[in-house]
Amino acid sequence: MKSSRSTAPLGTLFATLLLCAAALAGNYFELSISFSVSFIFGSVAALLALQFLGLLPGLTVAVVAGIYTWFHWGHPYALLVMCLEILCVSLTLRRVNNLVLADAAFWLMVGGPLVTLLYWGALDLSFDSAVMIALKQSANGVMNASIATFIVVGLALGPVGRFFPRLSVSYTGVVFAVLMFLVTVVGAVLIVLTSRDMLATEKQKMSDRLQLVLLLTREELLDAEARDTGIADLQAALDRSADKVDALVDTASGISVCILDAQGNLLAKHGEIYTVPGVTVDTQIEIQQWEPPGDMPALQRTAASRYVRFLPLELGGTSYVIAAESAVAPLVAKLTQSSRNHILALAMIMLASTVLVQLLSMVTTRTIRNLAQLSTKVSQAISAGDQNPPTFPKSNIQEYEMLSTSLREMSAQIARDFTVLSDVKDTLEHRVRLRTSQLKRLSQVASQTTNGVIITDVRGRTEWINEGLTRMSGFTLDQVKGK
Repeated sequence: MKSSRSTAPLGTLFATLLLCAAALAGNYFELSISFSVSFIFGSVAALLALQFLGLLPGLTVAVVAGIYTWFHWGHPYALLVMCLEILCVSLTLRRVNNLVLADAAFWLMVGGPLVTLLYWGALDLSFDSAVMIALKQSANGVMNASIATFIVVGLALGPVGRFFPRLSVSYTGVVFAVLMFLVTVVGAVLIVLTSRDMLATEKQKMSDRLQLVLLLTREELLDAEARDTGIADLQAALDRSADKVDALVDTASGISVCILDAQGNLLAKHGEIYTVPGVTVDTQIEIQQWEPPGDMPALQRTAASRYVRFLPLELGGTSYVIAAESAVAPLVAKLTQSSRNHILALAMIMLASTVLVQLLSMVTTRTIRNLAQLSTKVSQAISAGDQNPPTFPKSNIQEYEMLSTSLREMSAQIARDFTVLSDVKDTLEHRVRLRTSQLKRLSQVASQTTNGVIITDVRGRTEWINEGLTRMSGFTLDQVKGK
């Protein structure tokens, strides 16, 4: 695939700015997988800038896209990896004229291991989480390269192709781009939908567990109030109720409960409470997610966040609110494991698809390449007068067989016509030689006769005289020619 690079400085600047805006939009409109893990598309614009404008514009767009992730995710490592991706792909494209293969080689040999080390070491994530992020970014990068290649093919074949006269794509490249686009995009969409469905299911389960604990705790408190004709010590009553709930419900482990007054002030708690007063006390909201304050990467903030749910309580004519909260970290770990398996499967499918699609595109275009080579051989054979030029092979693919049949019939007709023309040429050459010989003899006779001979054109102007006329008149040919 050969790209068309702009040489006009103003055109390059305008295109770079346009692609910078596209990169920001591609990162902003992300496809969320779970919590702070998403597919982003800013590198599509950076790869297009590299393909059409060159290395410097490509790096510029990558920096703009990376800065967005720095602010969005709270760390600069995505910016570093994105710029390194453009640089390595640019070097690889000098040897491999395939953007997807060049990008896949980067993520396999450089990007994936580097992301694992950075997120595991620098961000202090668990190794499983770091591997999942590395797999996600690798799949995301190859998918973006497939999208960029698909866009290039669309520009070359679409109505705007006339604006890119030097942009050309091979049939192999077209087949590869379309199939890889379908594999990567469909696979990514399936992962997103599966992960979102799993997140919604697990979140609903967590909400139900919190609600169950709240209802049981409220019932225990109401029973204690009725049994003891009032509750003098809220803390002691809450501890006894929570212990009974823990004994009754296995899923209550890891869930903390507390009692708040009508203003949201903490009165009693069982377990560690983090969400009060961080969230709005609202018993109408099914479940809320509290995130710790402070400056930290988004992944760490999500892992330290907690789910909380509220339930109204009436004791002795006084209104209270019971809150139950649980850490999000176990859910993050579960979704991380599931997402890692899904993304690993997608990465393996992408790797296998890259090889298979490349082989398929080569096989499907082999007949066309053979036909092109045979066409050259046939034309050379016909020109050389070969009576038995190479024949075009048959194919089991209908479209190729139609083309082969047409070329076979056309070459046969050309060969017949060429034979006829050769015969005519030989006949003409023989007649010309014969006529030339006759004219030569006539010229000798006219030159050697003693009589005067003059040849004129249709207007009577002299074109030639013999020596006999020169002796008789005294005029030479140069003197009378044209008169």
